[in-house]
Amino acid sequence: MFFFFDDRQTVPTLADIIPDDLRAVGEAVYGHLWQRQLTDRIAELREGSGPIAPTAVYGWAAGGRPIPGYVAPMLARVLEDGEADLARRLKEVRALRRRVKDMPKPLVREPRGKKPAEPRLEN
Repeated sequence: MFFFFDDRQTVPTLADIIPDDLRAVGEAVYGHLWQRQLTDRIAELREGSGPIAPTAVYGWAAGGRPIPGYVAPMLARVLEDGEADLARRLKEVRALRRRVKDMPKPLVREPRGKKPAEPRLEN
């Protein structure tokens, strides 16, 4: 079962994080090519503790390696950052949609060599 946060919940403990959760967070935030981006983000969040081998995250996601205790709060941060990024992108998309919607329709000429379509009579 995937975990969700609200104001009453705390970051889950290691026992609550399973490989499916890791995959779900990665795919939700980064898309289908999530492994490398999640690896890089966890390395950033470790603040100077050194890089993480991409094979470590692949192993966690496959269930072949235990998920370290420091990963759960980092997944919470990844989700928060992902939510903020989606909100920002949604705002941009809505602004663009309004701008495009308000544009006048372009004048389109009839294709060369074709007769204009006859108006249809509705029955």
